[in-house]
Amino acid sequence: MQRDASPIAFVSTSDPDEFAEALLPVSPWLEVSAQSRKFNASAKLAPLARVGMLQPATVAARIRKPFVEDVYGLHIPLRPGMEFRMGSEYRPVDPGYAHLTGPKSSFDLRVRGQGDALAVVIPAGLMHAHWVGEEGDPSGPLQGEPAVFTLASPVGRKLFRVMSAVWSEVLRARTGPKANQDFENAIVECLTQTLEAPIDVVGTVRNARQILDRAKSFIRTHLGDQLTVPDVARAAGTSRRTLYRVFLHEEELTPLDFIQHERMDSARRALLTSNAEEATVTTIALQHGFNHLGRFAVHYRHAFGELPSETLRR
Repeated sequence: MQRDASPIAFVSTSDPDEFAEALLPVSPWLEVSAQSRKFNASAKLAPLARVGMLQPATVAARIRKPFVEDVYGLHIPLRPGMEFRMGSEYRPVDPGYAHLTGPKSSFDLRVRGQGDALAVVIPAGLMHAHWVGEEGDPSGPLQGEPAVFTLASPVGRKLFRVMSAVWSEVLRARTGPKANQDFENAIVECLTQTLEAPIDVVGTVRNARQILDRAKSFIRTHLGDQLTVPDVARAAGTSRRTLYRVFLHEEELTPLDFIQHERMDSARRALLTSNAEEATVTTIALQHGFNHLGRFAVHYRHAFGELPSETLRR
């Protein structure tokens, strides 16, 4: 077995037991078996602060765990060929879909040819802390059977983009304790949003337009504050779950996405109308709730095609 000792580890082996052992820094113990003499397995591993992230590639393999402990496991296939056991039969899960297991469920993956995936292992406590759910419901999502869901919905596409972006940052070693925590929170928040009830039921929400208007007004008058979804829900007079549904249905954005968009647009207006001799990018960023100036610059350039300093000098 080859293994890299760097924080981003690489493992490659033709021994199933060695592969199972190599995954331990990012995953619970799994039973790995060869489906033919062609068995081979490799993986890039990244243990973050609380979440394990990995990109496994297996050939002719079966990976299973009869009973999953207190964790959630999300697998996004990157090529066809993976089959997950759902109930009494194996079902293919191809690119464009994701497979999720949770506490009290089993994990049983079979790869006939070659299967590549992007995966995360998330402690149940972290998932439940982000779970919107019904008010007062601490149980969290996915109790029992594994689930397969599409990545073609707006929140599904966002989940895949965030997973890919985080993995790229991790591979480039652009990490640290604070960055790792931000990465984890972004992934878990996107995942819990994806698992929410279908957004077309928003038609049953009373006063949806009034809820949205109250939420938007509160957000726009508190852009410099450290806003949270519960803050906005209370100001809008509704629950967190209903707030998510209303925003996803009306704006195709989550509440936090909307906050980010509003902050970015407001910061740009301030940069365009400020005098470079009297204002700084740092001051304007902080006034609009951006406490990490490096990430602000990156997101600003992605949104507007220029750095905030270039806008200010106009």
